[in-house]
Formats: sequence, C-alpha cells, structure tokens
Amino acid sequence: MSAGHWMFLGWLTLSIGYAEELPLVCSPAEAVAESGETVQLTAWAPGPGFEYHWSTSAGRIEGDGSQVKWSLGEQEPGVKMANVEATREGQGTLRCGVQVFVQSLVVTRGGKARRYLLGPRVPEPKGYGLYSYLLLTPGGGDKEAEERNKNCVDAYRTRILTASKLESSLDRALLNATYAPVVAVSQEEDPPAEWIFKNYDYRRAGALLQKIAGVHLRGPYLVSTAQPLSRYMGGPLLCFDLSWAPPRTVRFWVEEFMAQGEQERWDQPRKMAMLELKLRTLISVAAGGVPMTREGMAAVLTLLR
Repeated sequence: MSAGHWMFLGWLTLSIGYAEELPLVCSPAEAVAESGETVQLTAWAPGPGFEYHWSTSAGRIEGDGSQVKWSLGEQEPGVKMANVEATREGQGTLRCGVQVFVQSLVVTRGGKARRYLLGPRVPEPKGYGLYSYLLLTPGGGDKEAEERNKNCVDAYRTRILTASKLESSLDRALLNATYAPVVAVSQEEDPPAEWIFKNYDYRRAGALLQKIAGVHLRGPYLVSTAQPLSRYMGGPLLCFDLSWAPPRTVRFWVEEFMAQGEQERWDQPRKMAMLELKLRTLISVAAGGVPMTREGMAAVLTLLR
C-alpha cells in the first residue's frame, strides 16, 4: 500500500517518546492459495530506512523491497513458508515469517480463521483456539459510521472462509472462530454481506461489548479472546477500535487483523501480546513511522491480560 494511503492517520496523537520496541510485521495478501498461484507479500518495519531481503524454499520470490510477489510453483498441499529480514545501518536485523496454506482437501484448507453467524439465543461452541468478533454499533444517522459498518461486514464476508461441518467438529482447537451476531436465521447456507448487514444484531453486539472494560460506543470493533466472549471472565483479550478509520480504509484493517491472527499459533503463550505489537507496528508505519503515545494507542488498541 502506497504512502499516500497512510496519510489519513496523520492527525492522531503522536510522540517520538514512545519507546517500546516494535517488531517487523509481514503478511500475505491471501492465507490460502492453489498450487502454482502467485501471492503478494508485504512487510512493515517499525521505521524508515530499512532494506528487505526475502527468501523461501517453496517456489521463488519476485521483486525486492517491502512488497514482493511469491510465485509458489507446483507445490504439495500444506503450509509453505517465506521469510524476510529487514536491516538498517547501525541496527540489528529484524526477522519475520509468512505462512501460506496450499489447499487440497476441505479439511486441510488453509488459514485459521473461519466465520460463523451467531444466531438468536445461540451460544458460541466451546473448544476453538481463538474467538474473534465483529462488533458494530448503530450509525445513528452518521453516514461515515454507516459506511464503516458496511465495509466492515463486507470485509468479514469476503475475507474469511466459512467453516465446513467437518472442520467445525474435528479441528476447533486449530481455528479462530470469527462471529457476527444476527437477529435471524438465513435461508441460505452462506448469505451475502447485504443480508448480514440488514440482519445484524446490534443489541447482542452491545451486550458483548459490555464484557470488555471501558466505554465502547462508536465502533466498529474487532475483538479476539481465548474464550467465548459471552462467557468472558478475564484473561487475554484484544479490542481494536476502528471508529477513527476513514471508511475506505476499514477493509484493510479487518484484513490485517485477521491476517496477523492467522500467522500465530494460539497454543503458545504471549501470542495475544504479539498480535498487539504487530498491530501497533502497522498503525505506527501508517502514521508515518512515528509511534503513538501509550494514551493515543490505548484509545485504538486495548490488550487486557
């Protein structure tokens, strides 16, 4: 994404004094690919002046810089890795790895996020590796808020795979169950974004937001936690507030929130904290490489431990 697309964040409260070390962040444009496909890879270093060096043993990397093409070639099904190193004079080397799933059978198709509609009075099933939520607040006549909500639902519908029945029953511990609450049951197995938006359950979203410390009135919000949010009793929880984002940028933030989550193994400790740091890097780079104050960041991205 070009530097011009990042200028929308320039108005946020910034401070050069924010000293916590941020990581190198990288992600694929697609978490799932067919054998022979080409996937775009992007890396974000926490500041300007870095040189990027990409490598892979599966296929080949085309181009250089922070954004390259990964030509997978003919590959056996499974997880494929690419790596990037970012170096800057006078500093050490930052490293990041990207994984893409070359899909075959439905049960092994790649990516960890699967979307589900959370129908009336239906609780979230137990056993998933991560629980994520698309939580909207009513636009209240604000056209930008309405557009943010619609773009958020559209990204949710098109970016995240649906779960097969086999995955839902056998592979829950490997998946990030990503929910959108709705007030009705669709007659279609996979309803379009327009249906989800029209039938979105704002009341239930509000009840779920009440589980999170603080005031959450504007939204939309992306929330991830290690347990069903409806039964949340404390523990790691990440809340990403998109109320500041111009509507045209919402899709990017939804995609990157999910992409970074797909790169993590949720059975390992401190992964929620690592996801938070990755998102901080993205926001920092988007704001021109000048990190936010802790107070400014806390208004956008909150990690409860």
